[in-house]
Amino acid sequence: MANEQWFYIRGGESAGPEDSDGIVALYHRRQISAETPVWRLGMPTWRALGETFPKINETPPPLSTGDSAVHGPWAPGLAAAATAASQVGEAPARQAAKAPEWTDTSAHPWRRYFARMFDALINGCIVIFAVAVAIGLLAPSSSDAFSAALDNRAASSIITTLFAIPLNALLIGLTGGSLGKWLFGVRVLNKTKAPIGYTHALWREGAVWVRGLGLGIPVVSLFTMITGYRTLTAKGNASWDSESNFTVVYRPQGAAQIAGMIVGFVTFFGVVVGLSALGG
Repeated sequence: MANEQWFYIRGGESAGPEDSDGIVALYHRRQISAETPVWRLGMPTWRALGETFPKINETPPPLSTGDSAVHGPWAPGLAAAATAASQVGEAPARQAAKAPEWTDTSAHPWRRYFARMFDALINGCIVIFAVAVAIGLLAPSSSDAFSAALDNRAASSIITTLFAIPLNALLIGLTGGSLGKWLFGVRVLNKTKAPIGYTHALWREGAVWVRGLGLGIPVVSLFTMITGYRTLTAKGNASWDSESNFTVVYRPQGAAQIAGMIVGFVTFFGVVVGLSALGG
């Protein structure tokens, strides 16, 4: 197995080849995760690293002190001593920087979907409220027509997802994420791992609204979301991200990530129930 050449998905693109030791080293350096798709000649399809290397967590990381490898029967002791020495006196913040939060580059369609639905609802409602206040102050005669449009389920879906675009773009463009993306562990960055900027984020949100959400039209959105899901699982990245070389990274699965998703679900359904009660 050591001589096999492996390819892996990173940042939505195929990378490699690496031999088995190289793949294990990438995993221990947290450049890939157990969910990263990997493939070698002879395999019918891509499989998650954790499925292909089921004992990868039992494999010790490469031993080194500085730039030189440690060899011999005393290697574990020397490596441990070198690691302990390098950490003496380091500030907690510097220690935290050694374990970046956003290290998972494998595709997570459902996390992206729920983050998108969360942001569309929450940010859409925020903007709708602001617009309703503005209409009430500047054009009171149009308030009834605006309220009537929101009472229609199909129109309300279109308006909510459309009105969420500028706020989503502002948050993603400046920070790489939004409240929904933070809760579900998703960030959108450029090739240099920096936020993509408002203009690019606005274009991306428009592409997602048309190609991913089907303009917010309930029946149409079902088909566009299925298409987006298939593209994401097959290629590791959505079409609108691949076209602009955007990189989508994720927070690795763990207790903090699970807690964030629970908060996201509870908040989302709480807002849905509240809006239904108000509408009723």
